[in-house]
Amino acid sequence: MALNLYPALKENILEVMDDDNTPLCLMPDQTVMRQKLRHRRVALLLGERTGKYLLTYRNADGWGLSSVDVLPAGRSCIHRAEELLLRDWSHEGRLRRYGTLPACPETGFAIVEVFGAKLPASLTGFALRTPDRHMLADPQELHGLDAHFGDLLSPLLRMTIQTFLHSACGGKQS
Repeated sequence: MALNLYPALKENILEVMDDDNTPLCLMPDQTVMRQKLRHRRVALLLGERTGKYLLTYRNADGWGLSSVDVLPAGRSCIHRAEELLLRDWSHEGRLRRYGTLPACPETGFAIVEVFGAKLPASLTGFALRTPDRHMLADPQELHGLDAHFGDLLSPLLRMTIQTFLHSACGGKQS
């Protein structure tokens, strides 16, 4: 059962955060987004056993992380990541925490907790039946996309590649 510090609040209420990731106040999500206030998001970079990552295409951003969503007020990042994994991918698996990306224009002014998980081949195979929406890429391919076709990638995916996947390609960023 997921812990919610504010059980009476609706899902569209977010915590506005300070520079230290401490909640300052609660506000409706539309107000937070319109005013570009610092808030929290959770993102999933899913992969498969071969070491490739599953990317999802979103019209507004381009190729991006497997799943991304805001973190409603009072919710835990890990529980939200588990919900995303189940909601978007019909999978319950062990999550690995990559780390935290700072709030900036590239993250939509969100402090983003990035998690990873391995999907069974049946789920990645199903996703790949829609190649205009999903693709697999290994770390070197991701770095190549970032270096040569960065405009096709979401800013959040680019930050994730540069922050968490640089060591997978020999340690140097492109």
